[in-house]
Amino acid sequence: MILFLSNISDFYDFIFEIMKFIFIFGIPIAIFAVGIIFLIKIFFAPAFSSGRVRKKQTAVVTVLGKREEVLMNPSGIVTLYFVTFDLGNDILELMVPKSYYKDLSYGDKGNLSHTGDRFNRFTVTEKSGNKTDGASALVGDTMRSSLNEIAQKKRDE
Repeated sequence: MILFLSNISDFYDFIFEIMKFIFIFGIPIAIFAVGIIFLIKIFFAPAFSSGRVRKKQTAVVTVLGKREEVLMNPSGIVTLYFVTFDLGNDILELMVPKSYYKDLSYGDKGNLSHTGDRFNRFTVTEKSGNKTDGASALVGDTMRSSLNEIAQKKRDE
């Protein structure tokens, strides 16, 4: 058997110490590992199912609007740029690089290449000539329709 164990009593003491070590350290580590795996599935599974693993798609689209989102983090201020596209039967908002954001305006038409919810490329085929940004035009349209609804309700009263 094992050379340093002189009798059977020492062997059982040795096994007991191993079992105690596994119980004290092994079970909490296993519970922690299962918890981490569970949290990863909860927080990252929606990202994969929302389109990050989909195939690359190309569509002819129209720019509906654009917006900026400014975030503060420990390293400073970060600005994210978003453009909303009309796919014909669906509307899709994607985060885009600043260069695309500056070049696009409300009403531009072109070919959009994207992988799920990740922007790849946009090629303009027809410039709208619209000097207002999409967000202003979209907000303007929304405000006009809201004001028209309010006016109609007042007329009905």
